[in-house]
Amino acid sequence: MNKRTALIFFLTLLAGLSVSAALCAQETAGRRETPERFAALREKFALDREKLHHVEIGTMHSPKSLGFTIELPDDDYDASDLFTLLADMHGLWDGTRPMPGIKLSYVRNVTLKEFRLDDCIEASFYTGPGIIAGVVHDSDKPFGFMAGLTGDVGVRLFFPSRIVLYFEFGMDIALFVSSHPYTSGIDMSYYRSGLKNFFYPQLRIAYSLR
Repeated sequence: MNKRTALIFFLTLLAGLSVSAALCAQETAGRRETPERFAALREKFALDREKLHHVEIGTMHSPKSLGFTIELPDDDYDASDLFTLLADMHGLWDGTRPMPGIKLSYVRNVTLKEFRLDDCIEASFYTGPGIIAGVVHDSDKPFGFMAGLTGDVGVRLFFPSRIVLYFEFGMDIALFVSSHPYTSGIDMSYYRSGLKNFFYPQLRIAYSLR
């Protein structure tokens, strides 16, 4: 990751953390901690799973891709279906590519554990497999078609204001097909960027439509 990419990503991450702190501070400002208040908090700490899982629309932010997301929960709230439209940013930050690629993905996320951080933030760990396809660049190759498997793992923070933040990592295991640079044939290989960019964190900012 070059310096420009790192700066852009860390500014995005800092903005997400600032939103988290501001939302929590707004919820807790001016509250008195009386015995009655503690009793109310204990009752409030009981997770309302239905409240936590509604249709969410949002945006994805990462050094490797930017895009839009929609997430649909299951009726039992143990899993959700995530659909993502992404602009692949490979080569754009350093100016080696003139335009982004496009990727579409579907991921079946499963909730591993739900818990409370305090009286204003509810959180959960999740992971899930999925499929992905798109027209993208890979390494020094021309535009080509990629398709294969994808997946993510991360933590979800839900605020009373219905803002939801996701901090996650994602990986693509796919084939990449493009025209051969020296012949008129087809060049087929594995999608290198999907593996080597796994360690680029992703910030997803969503709004719950409950």
